[in-house]
Amino acid sequence: MNRRTKFVCIFLCGILCREDFANAQRVVVPSIQYPRGYRRYHGHYGWHSPGTALSARVHAQADVIRSTGKAAVDFAAARRIRADAVRAELKNSVERTWSYWQRREIIETELAKRKIDVAARRKRISGRTWEKLKLHPDLSRIQIANGAALNFLMYRLSATALAWDPADPTDQFDSAVLEYLRMDPDVLHKLRLQQTAGTSSFVFRADEGVPLKMDWWPYLLRRDEFAALRENFVAKRQAVIDDAADGEITVASLEALELASVDLSTKFRERYNRFRRLAEGVASYREAKDAENFLRSMDLEIARLQRTGDATAFDQSLRFAPDESERHLPALVAFMARNGLKFAPPQPGEESAYFTTFQLLRDFYLAYEDDDEGIKDPKAEKA
Repeated sequence: MNRRTKFVCIFLCGILCREDFANAQRVVVPSIQYPRGYRRYHGHYGWHSPGTALSARVHAQADVIRSTGKAAVDFAAARRIRADAVRAELKNSVERTWSYWQRREIIETELAKRKIDVAARRKRISGRTWEKLKLHPDLSRIQIANGAALNFLMYRLSATALAWDPADPTDQFDSAVLEYLRMDPDVLHKLRLQQTAGTSSFVFRADEGVPLKMDWWPYLLRRDEFAALRENFVAKRQAVIDDAADGEITVASLEALELASVDLSTKFRERYNRFRRLAEGVASYREAKDAENFLRSMDLEIARLQRTGDATAFDQSLRFAPDESERHLPALVAFMARNGLKFAPPQPGEESAYFTTFQLLRDFYLAYEDDDEGIKDPKAEKA
Protein backbone atom coordinates (compact mmCIF):
# COMPACT_ATOMS: atom_id res chain seq x y z
CA MET A 1 0.00 0.00 0.00
CA ASN A 2 1.47 3.20 -1.11
CA ARG A 3 1.56 6.45 0.87
CA ARG A 4 -1.45 7.98 -0.84
CA THR A 5 -3.62 4.98 -0.11
CA LYS A 6 -2.65 5.05 3.62
CA PHE A 7 -3.54 8.70 3.86
CA VAL A 8 -7.01 8.09 2.44
CA CYS A 9 -7.61 5.19 4.85
CA ILE A 10 -6.52 7.26 7.87
CA PHE A 11 -8.76 10.16 6.79
CA LEU A 12 -11.79 7.89 6.46
CA CYS A 13 -11.14 6.29 9.85
CA GLY A 14 -10.94 9.74 11.42
CA ILE A 15 -14.29 10.74 9.97
CA LEU A 16 -15.95 7.54 11.19
CA CYS A 17 -14.53 7.92 14.70
CA ARG A 18 -15.80 11.47 14.87
CA GLU A 19 -19.32 10.38 13.97
CA ASP A 20 -19.23 7.55 16.53
CA PHE A 21 -18.02 9.95 19.26
CA ALA A 22 -20.77 12.44 18.47
CA ASN A 23 -23.39 9.69 18.58
CA ALA A 24 -22.02 8.49 21.91
CA GLN A 25 -22.28 11.99 23.35
CA ARG A 26 -25.90 12.31 22.19
CA VAL A 27 -26.79 8.99 23.85
CA VAL A 28 -25.05 9.69 27.19
CA VAL A 29 -26.25 13.30 27.69
CA PRO A 30 -29.45 13.69 25.72
CA SER A 31 -30.72 16.67 27.85
CA ILE A 32 -27.67 18.77 26.96
CA GLN A 33 -27.17 17.96 23.34
CA TYR A 34 -30.01 19.21 21.22
CA PRO A 35 -30.81 17.62 17.86
CA ARG A 36 -30.90 19.45 14.70
CA GLY A 37 -33.59 22.08 14.32
CA TYR A 38 -33.85 25.52 15.76
CA ARG A 39 -37.41 26.38 16.70
CA ARG A 40 -39.38 28.41 19.32
CA TYR A 41 -39.62 26.65 22.68
CA HIS A 42 -41.29 28.13 25.85
CA GLY A 43 -40.95 31.72 24.73
CA HIS A 44 -37.42 31.42 23.41
CA TYR A 45 -35.61 29.67 20.65
CA GLY A 46 -33.52 26.64 21.29
CA TRP A 47 -32.67 23.13 20.19
CA HIS A 48 -35.13 20.42 21.35
CA SER A 49 -36.37 16.98 20.63
CA PRO A 50 -38.85 14.44 22.11
CA GLY A 51 -36.13 13.43 24.52
CA THR A 52 -36.07 16.90 26.00
CA ALA A 53 -39.75 16.74 27.06
CA LEU A 54 -39.27 13.33 28.61
CA SER A 55 -36.23 14.50 30.55
CA ALA A 56 -38.08 17.62 31.75
CA ARG A 57 -41.01 15.49 32.92
CA VAL A 58 -38.68 13.24 34.88
CA HIS A 59 -37.03 16.24 36.50
CA ALA A 60 -40.47 17.80 37.24
CA GLN A 61 -41.68 14.61 38.89
CA ALA A 62 -38.54 14.55 40.96
CA ASP A 63 -39.14 18.14 41.97
CA VAL A 64 -42.76 17.31 42.89
CA ILE A 65 -41.69 14.35 44.99
CA ARG A 66 -38.99 16.39 46.66
CA SER A 67 -41.41 19.31 47.28
CA THR A 68 -44.07 16.93 48.66
CA GLY A 69 -41.60 15.50 51.13
CA LYS A 70 -40.42 18.93 52.14
CA ALA A 71 -44.02 20.09 52.53
CA ALA A 72 -44.79 17.07 54.72
CA VAL A 73 -41.83 17.97 56.90
CA ASP A 74 -42.98 21.61 57.06
CA PHE A 75 -46.57 20.57 57.90
CA ALA A 76 -45.30 18.34 60.68
CA ALA A 77 -43.26 21.23 62.09
CA ALA A 78 -46.29 23.53 61.80
CA ARG A 79 -48.49 21.01 63.63
CA ARG A 80 -45.88 20.72 66.35
CA ILE A 81 -45.71 24.52 66.69
CA ARG A 82 -49.52 24.76 66.77
CA ALA A 83 -49.72 22.01 69.39
CA ASP A 84 -47.20 23.90 71.53
CA ALA A 85 -49.26 27.09 71.13
CA VAL A 86 -52.53 25.32 72.08
CA ARG A 87 -50.80 23.72 75.06
CA ALA A 88 -49.54 27.14 76.17
CA GLU A 89 -53.01 28.66 75.75
CA LEU A 90 -54.60 25.89 77.82
CA LYS A 91 -51.95 26.32 80.48
CA ASN A 92 -52.53 30.08 80.54
CA SER A 93 -56.29 29.52 80.72
CA VAL A 94 -55.92 27.18 83.69
CA GLU A 95 -53.56 29.59 85.41
CA ARG A 96 -55.95 32.47 84.73
CA THR A 97 -58.84 30.48 86.23
CA TRP A 98 -56.82 29.62 89.31
CA SER A 99 -55.64 33.20 89.61
CA TYR A 100 -59.25 34.45 89.39
CA TRP A 101 -60.50 32.20 92.18
CA GLN A 102 -57.44 32.80 94.30
CA ARG A 103 -58.00 36.54 93.92
CA ARG A 104 -61.67 36.09 94.87
CA GLU A 105 -60.67 34.06 97.89
CA ILE A 106 -58.17 36.70 98.98
CA ILE A 107 -60.74 39.48 98.53
CA GLU A 108 -63.44 37.59 100.43
CA THR A 109 -61.01 36.74 103.19
CA GLU A 110 -59.96 40.36 103.56
CA LEU A 111 -63.57 41.53 103.44
CA ALA A 112 -64.50 38.98 106.08
CA LYS A 113 -61.74 40.36 108.28
CA ARG A 114 -63.00 43.90 107.82
CA LYS A 115 -66.69 43.04 107.91
CA ILE A 116 -68.19 44.00 111.22
CA ASP A 117 -71.24 42.34 112.63
CA VAL A 118 -74.26 44.63 112.80
CA ALA A 119 -74.65 44.14 116.52
CA ALA A 120 -70.93 44.72 117.11
CA ARG A 121 -71.03 47.86 114.99
CA ARG A 122 -74.05 49.13 116.92
CA LYS A 123 -72.25 48.40 120.18
CA ARG A 124 -69.25 50.39 119.05
CA ILE A 125 -71.39 53.35 117.95
CA SER A 126 -73.45 53.25 121.15
CA GLY A 127 -70.29 53.14 123.25
CA ARG A 128 -68.84 56.18 121.52
CA THR A 129 -72.13 58.06 121.82
CA TRP A 130 -72.33 57.32 125.53
CA GLU A 131 -68.75 58.45 126.12
CA LYS A 132 -69.53 61.69 124.33
CA LEU A 133 -72.70 62.30 126.35
CA LYS A 134 -71.06 61.34 129.63
CA LEU A 135 -67.82 63.26 129.29
CA HIS A 136 -68.64 66.01 126.78
CA PRO A 137 -72.35 66.89 126.90
CA ASP A 138 -71.50 70.36 125.62
CA LEU A 139 -70.75 68.79 122.22
CA SER A 140 -74.28 67.37 122.03
CA ARG A 141 -76.41 70.40 122.81
CA ILE A 142 -78.35 70.09 119.56
CA GLN A 143 -79.04 66.38 120.17
CA ILE A 144 -80.21 67.19 123.69
CA ALA A 145 -82.45 70.04 122.56
CA ASN A 146 -84.24 67.97 119.89
CA GLY A 147 -84.61 64.88 122.09
CA ALA A 148 -82.18 62.58 120.23
CA ALA A 149 -79.83 62.27 123.22
CA LEU A 150 -82.77 61.59 125.54
CA ASN A 151 -84.01 58.83 123.24
CA PHE A 152 -80.56 57.23 123.21
CA LEU A 153 -80.42 57.05 127.00
CA MET A 154 -84.05 55.88 127.19
CA TYR A 155 -83.31 53.04 124.74
CA ARG A 156 -80.23 52.04 126.66
CA LEU A 157 -82.19 51.98 129.93
CA SER A 158 -84.99 49.99 128.30
CA ALA A 159 -82.45 47.26 127.47
CA THR A 160 -81.65 46.77 131.16
CA ALA A 161 -83.59 45.09 133.93
CA LEU A 162 -85.74 48.21 134.20
CA ALA A 163 -87.76 47.19 131.14
CA TRP A 164 -88.98 43.87 132.57
CA ASP A 165 -89.05 44.80 136.23
CA PRO A 166 -92.41 44.56 138.02
CA ALA A 167 -94.89 47.39 137.60
CA ASP A 168 -93.59 49.17 140.65
CA PRO A 169 -89.93 49.97 139.96
CA THR A 170 -89.48 51.69 143.29
CA ASP A 171 -88.59 48.42 145.01
CA GLN A 172 -85.09 48.37 143.50
CA PHE A 173 -84.17 51.99 144.31
CA ASP A 174 -83.39 53.75 147.52
CA SER A 175 -85.78 56.49 148.61
CA ALA A 176 -83.00 59.07 148.35
CA VAL A 177 -82.32 58.03 144.75
CA LEU A 178 -86.00 58.28 143.86
CA GLU A 179 -86.16 61.70 145.45
CA TYR A 180 -83.24 62.85 143.30
CA LEU A 181 -84.91 61.39 140.18
CA ARG A 182 -88.29 62.94 140.94
CA MET A 183 -89.69 64.97 138.05
CA ASP A 184 -91.20 68.40 138.43
CA PRO A 185 -94.78 68.68 137.06
CA ASP A 186 -93.83 71.67 134.92
CA VAL A 187 -90.90 69.76 133.38
CA LEU A 188 -93.11 66.74 132.76
CA HIS A 189 -95.71 68.92 131.04
CA LYS A 190 -93.13 70.35 128.64
CA LEU A 191 -91.93 66.91 127.56
CA ARG A 192 -93.52 65.85 124.27
CA LEU A 193 -93.75 62.15 123.50
CA GLN A 194 -94.27 60.43 120.18
CA GLN A 195 -95.74 57.08 119.16
CA THR A 196 -94.75 56.10 115.63
CA ALA A 197 -96.13 53.36 113.41
CA GLY A 198 -94.76 53.36 109.88
CA THR A 199 -95.25 56.78 108.30
CA SER A 200 -97.84 57.99 110.83
CA SER A 201 -97.40 59.09 114.42
CA PHE A 202 -99.01 60.68 117.46
CA VAL A 203 -97.32 63.56 119.27
CA PHE A 204 -98.62 64.65 122.66
CA ARG A 205 -97.52 66.04 126.00
CA ALA A 206 -96.39 63.48 128.53
CA ASP A 207 -98.97 64.44 131.18
CA GLU A 208 -101.89 64.71 128.70
CA GLY A 209 -101.62 61.84 126.21
CA VAL A 210 -104.00 63.49 123.72
CA PRO A 211 -102.83 64.03 120.10
CA LEU A 212 -103.55 67.09 117.97
CA LYS A 213 -103.39 69.39 120.96
CA MET A 214 -103.76 72.87 119.51
CA ASP A 215 -102.46 74.87 122.47
CA TRP A 216 -99.60 76.34 120.43
CA TRP A 217 -99.16 77.47 116.82
CA PRO A 218 -95.94 78.50 115.04
CA TYR A 219 -95.27 82.20 114.59
CA LEU A 220 -96.27 82.45 110.93
CA LEU A 221 -99.45 80.44 111.44
CA ARG A 222 -100.49 82.77 114.28
CA ARG A 223 -100.94 85.63 111.84
CA ASP A 224 -104.42 87.04 111.23
CA GLU A 225 -104.57 85.85 107.63
CA PHE A 226 -104.71 82.24 108.91
CA ALA A 227 -107.19 82.89 111.74
CA ALA A 228 -110.24 81.52 109.93
CA LEU A 229 -108.39 78.39 108.83
CA ARG A 230 -107.09 77.81 112.35
CA GLU A 231 -110.57 78.10 113.83
CA ASN A 232 -111.92 75.73 111.19
CA PHE A 233 -109.24 73.15 112.00
CA VAL A 234 -109.87 73.40 115.75
CA ALA A 235 -113.62 72.95 115.17
CA LYS A 236 -113.07 69.85 113.02
CA ARG A 237 -110.70 68.45 115.63
CA GLN A 238 -113.31 68.97 118.32
CA ALA A 239 -115.82 67.09 116.16
CA VAL A 240 -113.42 64.12 116.03
CA ILE A 241 -113.00 64.26 119.81
CA ASP A 242 -116.79 64.31 120.26
CA ASP A 243 -117.09 61.23 118.04
CA ALA A 244 -114.38 59.51 120.08
CA ALA A 245 -116.33 60.27 123.25
CA ASP A 246 -119.28 58.36 121.73
CA GLY A 247 -117.00 55.36 121.16
CA GLU A 248 -116.40 55.58 117.39
CA ILE A 249 -114.74 58.08 115.05
CA THR A 250 -116.74 58.47 111.86
CA VAL A 251 -115.16 58.63 108.42
CA ALA A 252 -116.94 61.90 107.66
CA SER A 253 -115.39 63.67 110.65
CA LEU A 254 -111.91 62.40 109.72
CA GLU A 255 -112.33 63.54 106.11
CA ALA A 256 -113.48 66.97 107.30
CA LEU A 257 -110.44 67.19 109.60
CA GLU A 258 -108.10 66.20 106.76
CA LEU A 259 -109.69 68.77 104.44
CA ALA A 260 -109.24 71.49 107.06
CA SER A 261 -105.57 70.54 107.40
CA VAL A 262 -105.11 70.57 103.61
CA ASP A 263 -106.71 74.02 103.32
CA LEU A 264 -104.40 75.41 105.98
CA SER A 265 -101.30 73.84 104.42
CA THR A 266 -102.23 75.02 100.92
CA LYS A 267 -102.85 78.59 102.02
CA PHE A 268 -99.56 78.67 103.92
CA ARG A 269 -97.50 77.33 100.99
CA GLU A 270 -99.12 79.78 98.60
CA ARG A 271 -98.43 82.65 100.97
CA TYR A 272 -94.86 81.67 101.85
CA ASN A 273 -93.43 80.10 98.74
CA ARG A 274 -89.75 79.47 98.16
CA PHE A 275 -89.06 82.80 96.49
CA ARG A 276 -90.62 84.83 99.27
CA ARG A 277 -88.69 82.92 101.92
CA LEU A 278 -85.42 83.62 100.17
CA ALA A 279 -86.34 87.26 99.64
CA GLU A 280 -87.24 87.89 103.29
CA GLY A 281 -84.00 86.43 104.64
CA VAL A 282 -82.83 83.65 106.91
CA ALA A 283 -85.16 84.44 109.83
CA SER A 284 -88.28 84.14 107.70
CA TYR A 285 -86.92 80.94 106.15
CA ARG A 286 -86.45 79.33 109.58
CA GLU A 287 -89.89 80.39 110.73
CA ALA A 288 -91.39 78.92 107.57
CA LYS A 289 -89.54 75.63 108.18
CA ASP A 290 -90.93 75.50 111.73
CA ALA A 291 -94.45 76.01 110.40
CA GLU A 292 -93.94 73.32 107.75
CA ASN A 293 -92.72 70.84 110.36
CA PHE A 294 -95.77 71.64 112.48
CA LEU A 295 -98.14 71.06 109.56
CA ARG A 296 -96.35 67.84 108.62
CA SER A 297 -96.70 66.59 112.19
CA MET A 298 -100.45 67.28 112.06
CA ASP A 299 -100.74 65.37 108.78
CA LEU A 300 -98.99 62.35 110.30
CA GLU A 301 -101.31 62.35 113.29
CA ILE A 302 -104.38 62.60 111.07
CA ALA A 303 -103.03 59.72 108.94
CA ARG A 304 -102.62 57.65 112.11
CA LEU A 305 -106.24 58.33 113.09
CA GLN A 306 -107.44 57.40 109.60
CA ARG A 307 -105.45 54.19 109.61
CA THR A 308 -106.52 52.97 113.03
CA GLY A 309 -109.91 54.61 113.48
CA ASP A 310 -109.33 54.00 117.17
CA ALA A 311 -111.33 56.23 119.50
CA THR A 312 -109.01 55.40 122.39
CA ALA A 313 -106.48 57.86 120.95
CA PHE A 314 -108.35 60.60 122.81
CA ASP A 315 -109.07 58.71 126.03
CA GLN A 316 -105.70 59.69 127.55
CA SER A 317 -104.51 56.07 127.63
CA LEU A 318 -101.00 57.28 126.76
CA ARG A 319 -100.99 59.86 129.50
CA PHE A 320 -98.24 59.62 132.11
CA ALA A 321 -99.86 61.05 135.21
CA PRO A 322 -98.89 58.90 138.20
CA ASP A 323 -99.29 59.72 141.83
CA GLU A 324 -96.91 62.08 143.54
CA SER A 325 -94.90 59.18 144.95
CA GLU A 326 -94.42 57.61 141.50
CA ARG A 327 -93.69 60.72 139.46
CA HIS A 328 -90.01 59.99 138.93
CA LEU A 329 -87.72 59.19 136.03
CA PRO A 330 -87.58 55.35 136.37
CA ALA A 331 -91.36 55.17 136.13
CA LEU A 332 -91.36 57.44 133.04
CA VAL A 333 -88.70 55.33 131.28
CA ALA A 334 -90.57 52.11 132.05
CA PHE A 335 -93.84 53.68 130.82
CA MET A 336 -92.27 54.81 127.54
CA ALA A 337 -90.52 51.48 126.92
CA ARG A 338 -93.71 49.47 127.46
CA ASN A 339 -95.84 51.72 125.23
CA GLY A 340 -93.35 52.15 122.38
CA LEU A 341 -92.89 55.88 122.97
CA LYS A 342 -89.98 58.20 122.40
CA PHE A 343 -89.20 61.85 122.97
CA ALA A 344 -90.45 64.21 120.25
CA PRO A 345 -88.80 67.58 119.56
CA PRO A 346 -89.94 70.23 122.04
CA GLN A 347 -91.98 73.26 121.25
CA PRO A 348 -89.94 76.45 120.91
CA GLY A 349 -89.12 77.90 124.30
CA GLU A 350 -89.45 74.59 126.18
CA GLU A 351 -85.96 73.21 125.52
CA SER A 352 -84.91 73.75 129.15
CA ALA A 353 -87.10 70.83 130.23
CA TYR A 354 -85.15 68.57 127.87
CA PHE A 355 -81.80 69.63 129.34
CA THR A 356 -83.14 68.97 132.85
CA THR A 357 -84.42 65.55 131.85
CA PHE A 358 -81.14 64.74 130.09
CA GLN A 359 -79.22 65.45 133.28
CA LEU A 360 -81.45 63.04 135.22
CA LEU A 361 -81.23 60.37 132.51
CA ARG A 362 -77.45 60.57 132.34
CA ASP A 363 -77.05 60.30 136.11
CA PHE A 364 -79.58 57.47 136.20
CA TYR A 365 -77.84 55.52 133.43
CA LEU A 366 -74.53 55.66 135.27
CA ALA A 367 -75.95 53.06 137.66
CA TYR A 368 -76.57 50.65 134.74
CA GLU A 369 -73.49 51.41 132.67
CA ASP A 370 -71.49 48.38 133.79
CA ASP A 371 -74.41 46.00 133.22
CA ASP A 372 -75.30 47.21 129.73
CA GLU A 373 -73.75 44.87 127.15
CA GLY A 374 -74.97 47.07 124.32
CA ILE A 375 -72.20 49.66 124.68
CA LYS A 376 -69.20 47.38 125.14
CA ASP A 377 -66.82 47.21 122.19
CA PRO A 378 -66.05 43.54 121.28
CA LYS A 379 -62.51 44.45 120.18
CA ALA A 380 -61.84 46.22 123.45
CA GLU A 381 -63.08 43.19 125.38
CA LYS A 382 -60.76 40.84 123.46
CA ALA A 383 -57.81 43.13 124.07
